[in-house]
Amino acid sequence: NASSSKAVRFLMMNIADGKLSTTTYRGSSKATTFGEKLQGKNIQIAVSPRTDDNYVIDGEAGLPLEFTMGEGAQGTDAAVVGKCTGEASDAAAQGIQFFKYAGHQFMVTPYVQDDKVGGVRLYDITAGLDKATLVKSETTGLDEADATTVMAAGAKANAKGITLYLLHGNTFTAFTTEGVAQPVVKNIYAYGLQSKREGDGSYTFSFKANENATDAAIIFTDGSGNEVGSKTVDVKEGENTLTIAQDELPGNDGERLNWSVRLRGEAVTSVTKLYADETAYSGFVSGNAVIKTPESPYFGYIYINNRVGRANAANGIYAYDQTYTRVNSKPYRGYSTPSSNYRMAADPEGKLWMTEWSDGASGVYIADPAKLADTGYEYQQFFVGTRDKNGLFTNDGVSVGSSTVGIAFSGTGADTKVYITNEDWTPKNEVCVYNIGQADGSLLNEWNKAPSYTLGIGNHMVNGNEHIVPGRDGGAWVSQIRGSGNNTKAVPSLVYVTRNGNITFNSGTTENVDLFNATGGAGFAVSNDGKMLVINDSKGVLQFFDLSWTSDSVPTLKHRGSYTSGVANASGYIYEMNFDYAGNLVCTGNRLGVFAIPTEDNETITPAAKSLTVVKGNGTPSSIDNVETTESELQVRFEGDNLYVTAPETVTDVKVYAVNGALVARGHSAVVNASQLGCGVYMVKVNQLPAKKVVKP
Repeated sequence: NASSSKAVRFLMMNIADGKLSTTTYRGSSKATTFGEKLQGKNIQIAVSPRTDDNYVIDGEAGLPLEFTMGEGAQGTDAAVVGKCTGEASDAAAQGIQFFKYAGHQFMVTPYVQDDKVGGVRLYDITAGLDKATLVKSETTGLDEADATTVMAAGAKANAKGITLYLLHGNTFTAFTTEGVAQPVVKNIYAYGLQSKREGDGSYTFSFKANENATDAAIIFTDGSGNEVGSKTVDVKEGENTLTIAQDELPGNDGERLNWSVRLRGEAVTSVTKLYADETAYSGFVSGNAVIKTPESPYFGYIYINNRVGRANAANGIYAYDQTYTRVNSKPYRGYSTPSSNYRMAADPEGKLWMTEWSDGASGVYIADPAKLADTGYEYQQFFVGTRDKNGLFTNDGVSVGSSTVGIAFSGTGADTKVYITNEDWTPKNEVCVYNIGQADGSLLNEWNKAPSYTLGIGNHMVNGNEHIVPGRDGGAWVSQIRGSGNNTKAVPSLVYVTRNGNITFNSGTTENVDLFNATGGAGFAVSNDGKMLVINDSKGVLQFFDLSWTSDSVPTLKHRGSYTSGVANASGYIYEMNFDYAGNLVCTGNRLGVFAIPTEDNETITPAAKSLTVVKGNGTPSSIDNVETTESELQVRFEGDNLYVTAPETVTDVKVYAVNGALVARGHSAVVNASQLGCGVYMVKVNQLPAKKVVKP
């Protein structure tokens, strides 16, 4: 305004149907919060990235300040939401801008040194302007500071990286991450967990981490899975050891406790190659499997199936440890004539299941990783019956299984199912489901009767080279090799089929046909939390999609970006993809490739093997089976597709973990959408309260 205080007023105009409907303003005639003396003469307003109802004001005399227009009377000062501190920004700097990236909100601003423009700085303001933190960066300063008083900053962010812009005087300078190697951040997890009771009663805990942790703890739980305490620990990549004295252990005297390792890492902001074989394999790498069972001593191992040619002596399996170091120089071969050895899967007990497409050696072979290197070790055939010349197994006139290229598992214990594509079926290339889980939690490793059910999808899978990912309702995603222009409704690249045989997604329909260009090698995967699908197109480019569902099991894919893998074969094919325990993506085409995948929730909990319990005190340990769940003020329950939380405090953070420790759902209120979660047991962490076990029926 024109008074001596030079206060600032914000004019707000509401426009409806193209016409000005109302006009009002915020800010009084006195410069108590906003004004020339507080912000300066050159004032800028920007929309806050945190909500469209908030704005940020900045000028050469003050620090950026976030406010909301509010609902007060006309002339009332707008309400302040947050303000940068002196450590976070220079008062003399002006020309800020905001953007969103990798689930965070950022502010880019010029900075001033010795009254000259020095360059740009980037701040993470996700927690608010008053909690802005400087993002470490290099070469974002000018070679020579500019004495101009004209300045402004901007930014561009996409799948290729971030570019920051600086206008200073008549010069425009860009600083970019594109083409510049960035620090590699892995999706983090712990492995190799061990514990030992020392002579003085203390316990020494040891484990390895695949990445440096920003926060870590050993979590102790009782026999019912309820958290009873934790111990923080500094964790670096590689070997870590911590000794805890008896009097520092949580719980009651004589209580037997389970334990796990929770690791949190830096946010993964972009797809990053963690590993790729320097040289390609002869032939092609037709499958891969990752051991995601913490009970297995091979937890975190990756296995690949290499196929050089029909009945070739070089066909077989190679193993890689958690550091991506290959274990064996010659392939493991557990049956005499691996000919068309294809995709693989690891069951919930940590055993490897491998498909064979050739007629003479058809079926599914099961191997114990601990015996792969044993001379003369033979894999077990899953199908029991008589194999005919086409590769079909029958028993008492009933079809059991056949030549196959696709396999996958869902569930654990009694709920375990194995999904297998059967080429020699009616219809051909049908997906059959076998309920191998037994009432006592054990798994069947042979089958001599008809499948438990089939999905009725074979007529669409005319190519026959199929890849399966189990779905949320007993159904499955199924892909097949399709070249460019051949993704049609009758023969699609990718479908989702329900337990009852209803196809609720078809990539060849009009609304979906432009989502991706073909499916080279049929390779695809769904993330551990069920919220992302990634699929290979016809050129070795990974296409990423946000995955959501309606209540009637209809999925929707929304494209979120792409990445050139560099591990496809000469045809652009990737044959199999799997996510590891932490969410890193494992791909095989002509070599093994592992990629970190963007996430702001870079956190996992790895449970120690059930045999590695610790005992509080010297009393008689209580039986795990006899520990009852205690009632508390914290209650969690599933009802339909929602998880409901009742807590003694305001619910601001809810994390849902699968029994293998993977973070599978997250919310920030007392009701969390859990529609993507299948039936089973989950651990729920609310705010900083002890975790609770809950069953989704």
